[in-house]
Amino acid sequence: MKILVIGDGALGNAAAHQARKSGHEVSQTSRKDKQLIQFDLKNEQKFINIPKTDWAIIATGISGYKECEDNPESRLINVERTVDLCRQLLEQGTKILFPSSTAVFDGKTAFVKPNTPTSPETEYGHQKAEVENFLLQYPDQAAIVRLTKLLDCDTTLITDWLKKLAAHEDITPFRDLTIAPVLFEDAALACCRIMENGGGGIFHCSGPQEISYLEFGHLLCKKSGFDCTLIKPASCKNFLDYCPEHCGLDSTATEKFIEFKFPVPEQIIAKLI
Repeated sequence: MKILVIGDGALGNAAAHQARKSGHEVSQTSRKDKQLIQFDLKNEQKFINIPKTDWAIIATGISGYKECEDNPESRLINVERTVDLCRQLLEQGTKILFPSSTAVFDGKTAFVKPNTPTSPETEYGHQKAEVENFLLQYPDQAAIVRLTKLLDCDTTLITDWLKKLAAHEDITPFRDLTIAPVLFEDAALACCRIMENGGGGIFHCSGPQEISYLEFGHLLCKKSGFDCTLIKPASCKNFLDYCPEHCGLDSTATEKFIEFKFPVPEQIIAKLI
């Protein structure tokens, strides 16, 4: 297949790498890298540089709760321009894979199913849900892939913690905020298999366990051989405006569709260190 990856962030790069590894013809866009197709959602011009491919992964935009709350451009880029891009891709016969987020839910229920009505409580979640609603009009031409917390060995959280622990400095993970982590490489594998299998509709990619940042920090510390007394629990309520109780998604149907099981936190940490 011909696959276009729009964006060269961590997810975009992981998806491009996995697609090439699987034998697909891959092209990729970037705002800065001159060796890739130049593309920026901020530009008002028509998206003239977009080639016709079998699939396009839209791995670009403004991410993060605070960034979307504070940046007045976030809705323009994440909703209006993204929907414009989707329309152009659909018109030229390109199927769309849209990475979405657990933020489309309110975090009051653990491991929600793909058919659960969305209930966002943040601007970021509202923006993702708006694009989802547009794409749901094209169930045979678009795959919505909701993701939980993505990690790799270069994730700032991981590198900062390991650097501090190695220097015998304290780390302060949240005791009251959970993650259901997924490796970037596993999310990329899932996206690739969804496209290969012609998937449309909604897919969930989530770790099978919800674990607090504190518990994750302890696992990381033990596996790395550092002193766990350096871990000083903190409350997310002292640092964050949005602290959902739950974050996990029910990935049962997705795992069956792609014939892959998302690993538990211990397995993830073993790959991170």
